[in-house]
Amino acid sequence: EAAKVKQEIQDDPTLTTAEKQKQAADVDQAYKDGEAAIDAATTADDINKAFDTGKVNIDNAHKPGTAVDDQKAAQKKQLAEEADKVKQAIQDDSTLTTAEKKQQSENVDKALVDGQRAIDQASDADSINTAFVTGKANINTQHQPGKSLADQRQAAVNEIDKEAAKVKQQIDNDPLLTEAEKATQKARVDHEAALAKEALAKAGNADELNAALADGIKNIDAQYVPGTQKAPDPKPTPAPLPGDPRPTSTQPLSTSRTSTSSLPRTSDKPATGLAALGAFLLSMFGFALTGKKRKRS
Repeated sequence: EAAKVKQEIQDDPTLTTAEKQKQAADVDQAYKDGEAAIDAATTADDINKAFDTGKVNIDNAHKPGTAVDDQKAAQKKQLAEEADKVKQAIQDDSTLTTAEKKQQSENVDKALVDGQRAIDQASDADSINTAFVTGKANINTQHQPGKSLADQRQAAVNEIDKEAAKVKQQIDNDPLLTEAEKATQKARVDHEAALAKEALAKAGNADELNAALADGIKNIDAQYVPGTQKAPDPKPTPAPLPGDPRPTSTQPLSTSRTSTSSLPRTSDKPATGLAALGAFLLSMFGFALTGKKRKRS
């Protein structure tokens, strides 16, 4: 009887290994107690009574566990509760950005699905428990806290300093800016850097830190306004000198000769030749007339 009951215990899928060991030990104890009672009996009735009592005690040592399906349902429920707890911890983690929280929460959901599937595939209490423990561990590992806010804040401050130094160097290297313009723009860079650091100091989570950093860098970059090529001053038109024969805009050059000029120009060679020829002919005509008068007389 004891051997039969112990085998039933070993074959019971509702029991864990530890429970089986405990119940098998209880069977052995009931068996010993029954044998001792039989040995102590002095009559047939006492012997039969000791046997019946011992058999009942041996049979009662086997206590089946909760049905496998019920165990699966219970473990899956606990796994879902664990997932909810971890997802809440993720949402409450100020070191994580919204994107990181979303990703980690999705990872929790996947771990939950995998864990519950493993529980469904389990065939006994031990494998159900193993699937639950593994699933729970996988769910918990999906929450990965970020760097501390203090470390993130200091890193952001360093980025602000680096960006400010870079922009001021760009300003200094701009050959089209005057020294006064450079000084003004660099002062504005320093002002925006100080404002950014104030915003970082007030940030209460990773999202706010990142937003303050992005705004600070944007505002710092905006302070550099590249210089432009200066147009040269137009040169004034020089006034004409007194007696300048060249035409001006108010005295256009005339292309016609004035009719009031009575003297021939020395540079007009054809006119001079004609005048000389006319004088010569007149003188010759005068001589001819004089000669005729002399002959008549």
